[in-house]
Amino acid sequence: MSLKESIKPITYMKTNAADILATVSETGRPIIITHNGEGKMVIQDIESYQAMKEAIAMQKVAAQGRKSAD
Repeated sequence: MSLKESIKPITYMKTNAADILATVSETGRPIIITHNGEGKMVIQDIESYQAMKEAIAMQKVAAQGRKSAD
């Protein structure tokens, strides 16, 4: 699935919520929801979300360490 296929309008989300959940669960890839042609939200599975949060936290710690070393 390409990124282009992962972008869906809010009307699609309203009528196909179960399909979106199944797709995200099966592929692990997020779905971007648009409203009036603009990206407004990302739907992703919990495991990917948690991994992203942990990666950001580790980057913050590394940045603080580099800042302290300077």
